[in-house]
Amino acid sequence: MTNYTGEAPSSDGCQCPVAVRPVLYDAVTLRHFATVSRLDLLFACHSEREEPRWTATVKKEVSRAADLGRSECRSILEMSWLGEPVTPAVEDLRAIARLRVALGNAGFEAEDEASDFQHLGEAESIQVALRFDFCFVTDDNDAYSLAKGRLDSSRVFDTVDLLRLAVANGDLKVSGAIDVANRIRVSGRYLRHTYDRLLTPADFW
Repeated sequence: MTNYTGEAPSSDGCQCPVAVRPVLYDAVTLRHFATVSRLDLLFACHSEREEPRWTATVKKEVSRAADLGRSECRSILEMSWLGEPVTPAVEDLRAIARLRVALGNAGFEAEDEASDFQHLGEAESIQVALRFDFCFVTDDNDAYSLAKGRLDSSRVFDTVDLLRLAVANGDLKVSGAIDVANRIRVSGRYLRHTYDRLLTPADFW
């Protein structure tokens, strides 16, 4: 695990283009694609961008689930392109704690009190993305909503956004994107509540 040593955005507001910024993945989205054996789509979308691609807690969440027998999580841990997870700086811990509380009070998701990592991976990812001008990918309703309010909205994505990108890049046909989304849903996993319906080709144009 590493501390990111890049520079935060300059005080004059200069930012790097969204197309080249590092992308941090939440565990839920990684597990969506792993469940249907399509982590290759994430590799195609973002492997050429700089690391980091996940935080220390997100990797721990995936590792814990793998230890509990979740086979899709074992496949995530085998993805070398995810690289070393970033460990937040000490000076970010207070902000991460506040974000974690905000996510706990956001109200969309069912709470899982048994998890030691409740909301921590999402809070870490949002704070690191905020500090270093990164992008963030999640299908957690609360985390997505909060990130949209804290980050530039063009820097927050979900599974359907990534499938749109795969279509635009020629890595999937529209029918293939719909199939991946439907397979994720059939597997018992959930897209964001915005897509609590059957997707159509119009969702991917």
